[in-house]
Amino acid sequence: MPNKDKYGQGDKPDEKKPLRKPKVKVRANPRDKGNEGHRDVAKKVRKGFKEKVEKVLKENKGGGHERQLDAAEKAVEKEAAKVDGGAIRKVKVKIEGDIEGPDGRPLGVEKVIEAEPNG
Repeated sequence: MPNKDKYGQGDKPDEKKPLRKPKVKVRANPRDKGNEGHRDVAKKVRKGFKEKVEKVLKENKGGGHERQLDAAEKAVEKEAAKVDGGAIRKVKVKIEGDIEGPDGRPLGVEKVIEAEPNG
């Protein structure tokens, strides 16, 4: 189905479509894998980042998938600034989902965000 205006001319702007069924995966690499304290911090960081990103995706649903992903990237950077750099080397967040394409079929969307904590 062509994307035309009501007079059959030109393209209509695409509607802002949010991510459907977004999945968030978080990896937090501890500085010292042998240190139990660093592994515990990494586990807490993974849980915290996942909850924060899911919350941001849900809050920005009305603005479309691009706005959701931009807001998630800002949230990851903000959270990374709070993390202890002595215990965590790097945090990697992967967001996957799909949006409805112009022909009604789902289009896959993926974004990977990497952040290094301060310290």
